[in-house]
Amino acid sequence: MRVFGKSESLTALALHAAGTIGIGIIGSALGLALLPRVGAKVLNTLGFVSCALAFATFAIVYHTRHDQHMLLFALLCTLNLCLYCGPNIASFVLPILAFPADVRSTFHGISAAAAKLGAMAGTLLFPELDRRCGIPSVMLAQALLGMLAALLSHCYLEATSARARRSEGKGLRPGRVGAVPWEPRALPVPWVMMRVPRTEKVSRRQGKC
Repeated sequence: MRVFGKSESLTALALHAAGTIGIGIIGSALGLALLPRVGAKVLNTLGFVSCALAFATFAIVYHTRHDQHMLLFALLCTLNLCLYCGPNIASFVLPILAFPADVRSTFHGISAAAAKLGAMAGTLLFPELDRRCGIPSVMLAQALLGMLAALLSHCYLEATSARARRSEGKGLRPGRVGAVPWEPRALPVPWVMMRVPRTEKVSRRQGKC
């Protein structure tokens, strides 16, 4: 409704919604095709950068050419394409690559809970920001968050593409976020500080026998 106005008919609204969903499906297929080639880190980083650019462009066009409905709709579809192609795909893969096997399910749950908290914060804060400052401010805030996420992804994740693993011979260095494979080590958090790798447990039992 913010793109075409409140006078848009229900049929037109449904068609436009179906169009954005279709773009999301195309983006998901494109992301799945790119994931084995570029890796989760590159897909995540470039996805956030492209989303930030799309948010910023939408904010500028909405502020300067509010009556250009088709242009705004095209930008909205571009934004959906970037979201579904990049972060929406990589966010499901990265927890598997970033956490060691013995604590993977726990840390995957923590990361998923953090995502839900972020969604809840956006649901509560963005309507108030829209009421006070308008849609462009919401989009610019999203652009800033997207650039911050891209920076964090670039600095704290390692490449996980097949090409990167082949270039490093035996694989990525263990013990780094996003490394493949990850050697089982104790992590500096209270509930896994003294965890013993499974291989060592087996060897100790065999020694006792």
